[in-house]
Amino acid sequence: GRALVLPWGNAREKERAERIAVAVPTAQVLPRLGLDGLAGIIARADAVLGVDTGLMHVAAALRKPGLALFPATLPQLTGVRSEPDAPQIASLTPQDDLSANAVLARLAALLA
Repeated sequence: GRALVLPWGNAREKERAERIAVAVPTAQVLPRLGLDGLAGIIARADAVLGVDTGLMHVAAALRKPGLALFPATLPQLTGVRSEPDAPQIASLTPQDDLSANAVLARLAALLA
């Protein structure tokens, strides 16, 4: 299997990452990192799963496949765009199934 690494930027995000790590044995909560450190982690990733944040734009710039979740915002406004010849980052919105199982199945399909 693949490892899941969980970045965070504030105390609330760190608590959430720690809860996920308890539920997912292969998950690792990262230490607090700056953008350069996170870009290095993303550069070594097979794929990226994230929410509507700048880290997904970093993933696109580094030509990584992935899924960007937009549970409350519109991807048409701030969505991630990949170069036509690059691996794609798909945007998922509330109209899509955002359950953990559905998202992980979509991510697995990207990696197949």
